Amino acid sequence: MQRLQVCAVIGLALAASGCAAGFGPRPCNVKPDEAEIVVIGDSILAFHAGSCASAPDVLGEELERPVRNAAKSGAKVAPGFAYIFGDIRNQYESSDWDWVVVEGGINDLVNDCDCGECDEVLDTLASEDGSSGEVPALVDAALADGARVALMGYYVMPQSASWGFGRCGEAIGALRDRYQRVADSRDDVIFVDPAEVMSFDADPDAYHRDEIHPSERGSVLLGQQLADAIRAAEAQ
Repeated sequence: MQRLQVCAVIGLALAASGCAAGFGPRPCNVKPDEAEIVVIGDSILAFHAGSCASAPDVLGEELERPVRNAAKSGAKVAPGFAYIFGDIRNQYESSDWDWVVVEGGINDLVNDCDCGECDEVLDTLASEDGSSGEVPALVDAALADGARVALMGYYVMPQSASWGFGRCGEAIGALRDRYQRVADSRDDVIFVDPAEVMSFDADPDAYHRDEIHPSERGSVLLGQQLADAIRAAEAQ
């Protein structure tokens, strides 16, 4: 099992380097002092960044605002097994951001509890009522800097997904519920649920061939969803 778990994180880190080119020029590689929005997370949001076709790149294009993508493949929220690809909490840099997009936790679930008995890992990420945990603390840090926060969950991967991610449907659902409560209990925080736009059964072309990451089409769907959510929140 440990060998499988190590491969899961390594696979997430390496897969992003094989992204296909496409979509033409986008304002990627935005420096912190040039950005209005910063995105932190793992390979779901880092995928296709090398060709400026990640979901955060699409977000910037949709909103016509500079977006810094600090997400890293394989990153986790908290220390634990196979903690070798970085800490999502350390991706956040205090600044006068308009928005901070926060995503993360699935690598913790896969590698620390194998997406099985995950109550302890879930509690570390976010308590059942959303009041405490590493992710709520990160959200609160962004709020303290005056930013608004878009907290993002995960879409479900099919049973056939690589590296054991197909086992994670129940854990992803539990994490989604907790993140929703984090958002509901705080002003200036919205929850964005990628399951609303990503479904393998309905649209397998939105998934990369590993059936974990978004394809370029999937990154467009995720980026557009984030843009729509931010527009709606700003219009209120």
